[in-house]
Amino acid sequence: MYEQDVKQQAIPFNSSKLILMGAISLILCMSFIMSIFTPFPIAFAAVIYGRVKGYGIGLATWLMSLILSLTVFGDLTIFMAYSMSLVVAVAISEIVQRGISPVKGMVKFGGSLILAISLLLLIIVKGFNVDIKANLVEQIKNNKEIFELQKEKIEKAQSDTKESFDIIALLSQPEVLADEVLKEAPSYFFIGIFLVIWANLFLLLRSNRMVQKFVPPKYTEKDLLRIKVPDHFIWIVIAGFLMFLWGESLGAVYPVIGMNILKFIGIFYFFQGFGIYLDFLDYARLTGFLRTVLVMLTILTAAQFIAIVGLFDMFVNFRRFFNRNKNEGEQ
Repeated sequence: MYEQDVKQQAIPFNSSKLILMGAISLILCMSFIMSIFTPFPIAFAAVIYGRVKGYGIGLATWLMSLILSLTVFGDLTIFMAYSMSLVVAVAISEIVQRGISPVKGMVKFGGSLILAISLLLLIIVKGFNVDIKANLVEQIKNNKEIFELQKEKIEKAQSDTKESFDIIALLSQPEVLADEVLKEAPSYFFIGIFLVIWANLFLLLRSNRMVQKFVPPKYTEKDLLRIKVPDHFIWIVIAGFLMFLWGESLGAVYPVIGMNILKFIGIFYFFQGFGIYLDFLDYARLTGFLRTVLVMLTILTAAQFIAIVGLFDMFVNFRRFFNRNKNEGEQ
């Protein structure tokens, strides 16, 4: 029923805008910094113009990314990145068009994507006897000039902190640096997948709400901001925390496992805390440019704090303070 309503509310087709959306998506993919938003233009095109046109421009842009990768860049990095983005674009557009709960859709698709990529990597590693660490060390050695430049920048900054010395030591030892990268890789892979899905789904839900003028969408970005991590997940957090602090007595791998568990769960607490933070900004009546600046600064400098807010929300329920104060103000 909802899917039929979405089709009825599709805005008039504009071929120039459709082509522009495809071009913007490809440009975002090549921009590196803004590449996280690559799926959004294609997903939005599918929502407002229908699957055939939206996925059609996605396919055309995907082929263009292959041509550019082979002729201009000389490797398949852009093509592989765009291929992954196109999968995300299709998934989030289907979540919106089918009227699926954003939180459930994000969790199910994100989990399935992580599982699929992990299985593919396992098949490649086992099937072709790929030594991941050896390849990583080789890549670090091949980019020695870049790492030397980073060392010089740190040394010129004349920073005497322990962190600075540790970074310099790592940059001087490719094998040790490779070990550290491999320890951090699983958590950053997990966080990266869900962050890309969440950010693009948020933009898509918000944009869809703005264009659906006659029939309100079944779900909006506000539903995505109301994510609530189940209370029993606190036991997983506790287990990860204990492993991180004292797991070394059981084996060197246990602190690494504990750290990754905390990061895996932490991204969902970040989503929960971010929703609370936006509700606080609403309560404080902060809008416009100032709100945008505060949100960006908070994400860049206080992401861990936002995750902690999400964690403690199960004990405090921060939103009740906003509601109570709002009611008092009305009286």
